[in-house]
Amino acid sequence: MSTAEQIKKIRLKLCLNQAEFASALCISNSCISYYESGAREPSFSTIRKILALAKKNNIKVTLEDIRSE
Repeated sequence: MSTAEQIKKIRLKLCLNQAEFASALCISNSCISYYESGAREPSFSTIRKILALAKKNNIKVTLEDIRSE
């Protein structure tokens, strides 16, 4: 699964729209859109935020799951 697909999967498991997900991560809405479309890759800092948010909500995901390359 690509990084873009994995990020979207996590967001959907959290039952958040892109704006809510962006707000929870303290990043812009457009960043989430770019990440989910595959137009951009998230920074390591953003990936850490995603992992922390997932863990806080009992969603099991690892760095290797998100960074599929």
